[in-house]
Amino acid sequence: MALHDATGENDFLETAKDCLKRASACCVAISCFARLARSAGSTADLVEVDEITAVAVESIRDKLAEWGAVGSRFEREVAQALKDIQATDHKQFHQGLKVLGEMLGFRSDIPNGNGAPDCIWAIGSDIYVVHEAKSNHTPDNPISIDDVQQAQGHENWLHANRPWSGSTEILCLIESPRQTVDADAVLHAKSLCHTPPEQMKTLVDEIADVLRRVRAMLLGMSDEKVLEHLHREIRAAKLTPREVIKRLSNQVVSKMATSKSSPGKKGTNR
Repeated sequence: MALHDATGENDFLETAKDCLKRASACCVAISCFARLARSAGSTADLVEVDEITAVAVESIRDKLAEWGAVGSRFEREVAQALKDIQATDHKQFHQGLKVLGEMLGFRSDIPNGNGAPDCIWAIGSDIYVVHEAKSNHTPDNPISIDDVQQAQGHENWLHANRPWSGSTEILCLIESPRQTVDADAVLHAKSLCHTPPEQMKTLVDEIADVLRRVRAMLLGMSDEKVLEHLHREIRAAKLTPREVIKRLSNQVVSKMATSKSSPGKKGTNR
């Protein structure tokens, strides 16, 4: 293919495309093969490869290696993630979000600075999940206009502070136990989505079960086999990055039930 690009000659081009097709079919969990397959030009005959999932699977493999194939560290880390993700203290909840993102294969960080999101999950510059955590909300009140503006405004922060393009997918998410939104806030909600903190605990439980199954088979398994096994398990559990995002974006704030906030009830945690 490099020879074709340099000279315009078509000799061996179809052979190269066929090799890439076969490689993509055999190594669906390896992101470099997915990218090579995409670069072949016409993709009509290529096996569909989810590059986003391939990148996530490689990150999950690295997290498993960090936590160890044997020993007690894995269960300690999972137990701590579960404890953090159920905390009402917002800093502890942020740490739980960070570890959950890593378990799911995202690059996960807690950015510093005034107005920054509480946590960001990313797959390269292709996908961002931008979190505003309100784990200390009292459940009976509605999500306030201040909370909505803060959470939806993180999209502007991301545009100013992270690499992105016109094809970048950005999910702005507010985690709150509240099930209604202030009627005055709906106008500002745009594409903001809501999820209760309990759903994050469920995600920790589900991905931990997947990782336990894979971890039990790690010893003596080649790196390629680890990736393939992880890929199968993640897909079977419907925990690929896009499936996680679909789940988290199920409740759009602008379509939540509305009610009026009491005077002075802004509901922020900072």
